[in-house]
Amino acid sequence: MGISVEEFITEQEEKGRRSKLEPFKTDILLLKQKGFSQKQIQQFLMENGLKVGLTTINWFIKTRSKLETIHKPVNSKVEVQKAPQLQNHLQKNESQIPANGSSETAGKGKFNWQSNIDPEAYK
Repeated sequence: MGISVEEFITEQEEKGRRSKLEPFKTDILLLKQKGFSQKQIQQFLMENGLKVGLTTINWFIKTRSKLETIHKPVNSKVEVQKAPQLQNHLQKNESQIPANGSSETAGKGKFNWQSNIDPEAYK
């Protein structure tokens, strides 16, 4: 038999293109988060022996920032704090809407999509 799947994956990952900024990813994103400009980040990278253009830095920050937001945990503190308020709001609104869908509590002039439409009323 040839090589294992794990060995194949490792070989392919090593061959793939990788940004020369990747080793500085956490530093670059931290500097950007702290309000440093791309020009200042470029200076930081030059002091670390890496010469790159501002466009490259801008692209790197843009793409890596998107990836960071995608991989954020679903239950962040902000969401956990907002959830009870939203739930209370939904419970209040549900108590105002009758189960049969009648328009007794519907606002004046508002369309109640749950009630049956009388075509005779529109002739």
